[in-house]
Amino acid sequence: MDQDNVRKNLSDELDALYEKVNAFHHISRFMELIENDKSPIYVGYAHPNGKWVYVNNCFASDMGYTKKEMYDIPWINMLDPDEQENVLEDYSDKLEEDGVYTNYKTNYITKSGSKLPITWYTSSLHTGSDKLTLCVGIPE
Repeated sequence: MDQDNVRKNLSDELDALYEKVNAFHHISRFMELIENDKSPIYVGYAHPNGKWVYVNNCFASDMGYTKKEMYDIPWINMLDPDEQENVLEDYSDKLEEDGVYTNYKTNYITKSGSKLPITWYTSSLHTGSDKLTLCVGIPE
């Protein structure tokens, strides 16, 4: 390979690396924002096994749990028992169809036993070998 091609390849690799670093920076800033923001926006990632793999501080706090406690409880068990079957069926069908389930309202049960109505937007995400669900909610 001649020197010009080596330079071109190196330049392309550096550009690609810069884009990855820049994207990581934006993701890091976004995560910092949703973690520390005081606005009542709930963000979580749910694993196909039914458990949360990430929830932001606001969601955990309003639910009355620590993050660790929330990671140990399947999200379906946090829903009002009267809604669990319908939500799970609708949720699964909708995500299978187009990967997005928007503007649905559920009542979550907090640690103290009170109802917390939340309007959710969810979307399937593929992260390597895992298929996570991004959940963004707004309390009513």
